[in-house]
Amino acid sequence: MCRLLGIVSSEPTEFRIILQEGPRSLAGLSREHRDGWGLAVFEPDGDTSAGSGWRLHKAVACAAEDDGFRRLATARGALMISHVRRRTVGAVTLENTHPFRAGRWVFAHNGTIRERDYLRSMISERRLEEVKGHTDSELFFAYLLSELDAADVADVAATPATDMAITGGHAPTPTSARSTSCCPMV
Repeated sequence: MCRLLGIVSSEPTEFRIILQEGPRSLAGLSREHRDGWGLAVFEPDGDTSAGSGWRLHKAVACAAEDDGFRRLATARGALMISHVRRRTVGAVTLENTHPFRAGRWVFAHNGTIRERDYLRSMISERRLEEVKGHTDSELFFAYLLSELDAADVADVAATPATDMAITGGHAPTPTSARSTSCCPMV
């Protein structure tokens, strides 16, 4: 399985130690998860409704051995999503490397979704057309975006209605935030 890390901070924060220098840094973990890396950092500047504040960088190299990752590991920001991949579904390609982005939404996933055909049947035609890679994770992202579209909250600021759309109409709890009703996961 992959490894991912998300950080939410009340002020711009340096990510260098957790991404590169710490003993359990993402770079260190990438030696066992060599199938690509991705880093999304949010820096609010201007119109963020279209996602202009997200900077997304990805590569199909081992993060610990990639000059691009080492350079970007010094990033600062208030929000960060990072991912190192150990391939289970889909080839080692840039299109299959997390995080994925659609407009203002960024997504990374850890795990394997077994019922991909069922998941695909739950995704809107519009969101299926946006899928570029061949991973269960990107399909799951398309499913979540379809749910946001159906609730008419995909293009507005997050509210409790956004949470309800993602959790299938239930108020989020620590348990529901980790599991979904759409498909079994390993």
